[in-house]
Amino acid sequence: MSTYTALSFTALPIIKSSGSKPTVKSFTENKLSWNENSLHALIDFSSQRPLQMSEAVELEHAEELMDASNARYACVLNRGGELVGILPKQEFHGRLAINKARDLRIPHGQLTIDYIMIPIAKLPLVSRQQLQHAKIGDVVATLHRSGQDYLLVHEEGEIIGVVPALRIVELTGESVQIRHHANSFAEIMNAVRHRDAIE
Repeated sequence: MSTYTALSFTALPIIKSSGSKPTVKSFTENKLSWNENSLHALIDFSSQRPLQMSEAVELEHAEELMDASNARYACVLNRGGELVGILPKQEFHGRLAINKARDLRIPHGQLTIDYIMIPIAKLPLVSRQQLQHAKIGDVVATLHRSGQDYLLVHEEGEIIGVVPALRIVELTGESVQIRHHANSFAEIMNAVRHRDAIE
């Protein structure tokens, strides 16, 4: 049985995203092993441009954009065009969105995506060089250690791609179960409130 090591990662400063041209996705017919090079799992923004949207976009419109582009996540930009977060589609109707809309006393669809995006400062960040020398299993170990579903990849201080846990599942056919930890007192209280609401 193979042993995998979590990569050394850092918190991410706000980095300006670069414009790039979209290309056709490539698909693999055979499932990959966790022992394969982790670059196989990288979604490189230079060849596959991610969906981008402003942090001020409301949930209803954001969901329409994601449905139209068949995207599972979007890169969230601030007014200066800087990458500030990742917005997973599954968060649209999650407890955070529902609770935040209730707390603000606004309709769910009018909540802006900055409330439910994952700030980039919370996501693990590794270099392309680290990824080049790592196995897919090492990336999974890194995601487990960080408690996040996305691994950001940089080259010379610029974010050049992402490795989503779901991408690894698609490529390998293996389950990647991430235990999400609460990183702040507010997140702990939100989880407790949600449990009380269910009971």
